[in-house]
Amino acid sequence: MKKDTIQIDQDEFRLNVDIYVFREGENYISYCPSLDICSSGKNFNDAVKNNLAALGVSRKEFLEFFD
Repeated sequence: MKKDTIQIDQDEFRLNVDIYVFREGENYISYCPSLDICSSGKNFNDAVKNNLAALGVSRKEFLEFFD
């Protein structure tokens, strides 16, 4: 499990989330249960990085919803 903080610089928006990383065969799967976002990568760091990238898309949609 990796805890991470997402911060939007302009609006000082912070979100603490848990990201669980599992190894499945040769790939790593990362899952953020609080936001129901899942991603994968060839190693632990790639899986987390890809999950945060997917979260960035969700973050943008989240902010547009309240705009």
